[in-house]
Amino acid sequence: MMPVPGPGPVHVDGNMPGVWDRFPVGMGYVPMQNWETPYPISHGFMQGTIFPSLDYPFMMGGCRKWQR
Repeated sequence: MMPVPGPGPVHVDGNMPGVWDRFPVGMGYVPMQNWETPYPISHGFMQGTIFPSLDYPFMMGGCRKWQR
């Protein structure tokens, strides 16, 4: 487990010296998206996306699994 950075001197630019040296470089994974015919601009604007495969309903309240 990586140590959690504790309080320390904070520079004017917001950096804490030595803190970021303790964390590994992160790597993101974004799966390839196949091209599809996009929505018309006006419909995409209303849906929040121009791609039908990314058009998911908004579920108010977020992920129930993590709520307490």
